[in-house]
Amino acid sequence: MEPGNHSAPGIVAEAIVAVTEAKLPLDCLLIDYRLDDGNGLDAILELRRRFGSHLPAILITADRSLHLRRDAQVHDIQFLNKPLKPAALRALLAQYRIRRIAAAE
Repeated sequence: MEPGNHSAPGIVAEAIVAVTEAKLPLDCLLIDYRLDDGNGLDAILELRRRFGSHLPAILITADRSLHLRRDAQVHDIQFLNKPLKPAALRALLAQYRIRRIAAAE
């Protein structure tokens, strides 16, 4: 997805419809980098544009390139490499939960 082009690719469009129809708030985005019709980084940016730039996001990928890690960091997206370690994912989700609870107080 090019900057300024806000037409969502298929899987992102499906996610937008599903979230909108469910009428439930999003707590966190957990997205793989390799998607059939785009990439997870662009998907996160589009979902944040639609549902709030405040959404915590985790990008899961086997791509260990420094430029991808930097791109994720620039957009405040956590980065987890495959094979995914369940403890690392649990730790990030726990951090997001603690932040959400603290923000609500």
